[in-house]
Amino acid sequence: MGLLLGRSWVCAQAGNCINLLRSAVPRLLIERSTTIDPRPLLLGRIPQGKKVSRALAVKINDECLYRWGERCYDEFLPGEREKSSPEEFRDYLQDHHLHTMHYMAWKLYCEFPNLPRLDRSAILIMCPKSTWLYVFKDNSSPEAFHAPLSQEDVTAAKEFLGVKEQGAMWYDVTRRI
Repeated sequence: MGLLLGRSWVCAQAGNCINLLRSAVPRLLIERSTTIDPRPLLLGRIPQGKKVSRALAVKINDECLYRWGERCYDEFLPGEREKSSPEEFRDYLQDHHLHTMHYMAWKLYCEFPNLPRLDRSAILIMCPKSTWLYVFKDNSSPEAFHAPLSQEDVTAAKEFLGVKEQGAMWYDVTRRI
């Protein structure tokens, strides 16, 4: 079940290697994918500072993470799910929540080009248990704090993610993991 983790997510498309995300994403997933369009991730990046204390975000619950993890696994590893037991598959998805969050961000940026592109779009916080947040903007830099964001885009993004019942709100992220 262990996949090799790399420091960067690399996509080979048309013979060019493009550094898409500075995060630990399994190399195996990228090697098997030929459908990634890097353009949404490269255009309009918002500079973020090193320190953040508040973030405009929505909580991503376990059910949503599992559903998106299944989509990610099936897209990058087609036909592999049948080779593992349901318990092994669930454990795999549990161990790869960060990858699932980056996959969600990539899909969102493809679908909604007006959303601000943040390198730190996924934050794990303690409130009171560990909870993932999908971040629309934060207070780490003036650009990240004042990034243009319409209520229509937030509403559509929440529906796309499957968390439309909750509102985007400012969270204290000083206790992030």
